[in-house]
Amino acid sequence: MEKVNITTSHNVQISYALASIGDRLLAYLIDSLILIAYIVIVLLSMGLLGGFQNLNSDLLVVAIVIVGIPFLFYHLLFEVFMNGQSIGKKAMSVKVVNLDGSQPSLGNYLLRWILRPIDFSFYGAIAILCIALGKKGQRLGDMAAGTTVISLKMNKPYLQEHTLSKINQEYEPTFSEEIKVLSDQQINVIKRALTLYEKQGNQTPADSLAVKIRGQFNTQGPGHNVEYLDLLVKDYEYYESHA
Repeated sequence: MEKVNITTSHNVQISYALASIGDRLLAYLIDSLILIAYIVIVLLSMGLLGGFQNLNSDLLVVAIVIVGIPFLFYHLLFEVFMNGQSIGKKAMSVKVVNLDGSQPSLGNYLLRWILRPIDFSFYGAIAILCIALGKKGQRLGDMAAGTTVISLKMNKPYLQEHTLSKINQEYEPTFSEEIKVLSDQQINVIKRALTLYEKQGNQTPADSLAVKIRGQFNTQGPGHNVEYLDLLVKDYEYYESHA
């Protein structure tokens, strides 16, 4: 499966298994069938499937609102409230992420959605062409938003080069107060969580530790939990080597 390697702003390289064009097309087809089924059900329930000839203006407005709003905002709302997945994407085990691996913001999702009509014009040819020719699995909306679509069928994103002990003299630490408080035992726990993530793709321990430490120090740091923990360990080793 094709992958994309991304070097974050903190020089941590992460590799993602990109969603295939086939999986993305099937996800789109599933979503389209859901929307078509919804429209048919609404029109049937309102007795409008036979036509709009004898429909009064008030009922026509209601029909347009009930059908039009979900049809227009389906992908945007599902991706926002289902963490980058529509029903089709969830069925195909793919999701939208930022290129640095973090969760997209509302603005990212909006950019993808705004450019959706262009991407899917000419029967989706523009989107398919962009994804096929690009190296990061991006359609136009993804390029504008700084996002891509990854596959969850493979292992979760993993660190391509985990450099916990390769701290050179030019390294500039990110944290200071946190490092003064964290103990050797806590750093070792973080290292084990990172190793588990790197070798098995299990991100749950890393996520739990990152949330706990962020809350303890009331700090955000990098958006990707693994990158955040990796930086903590590197900073700790830097200060230890310069003590």
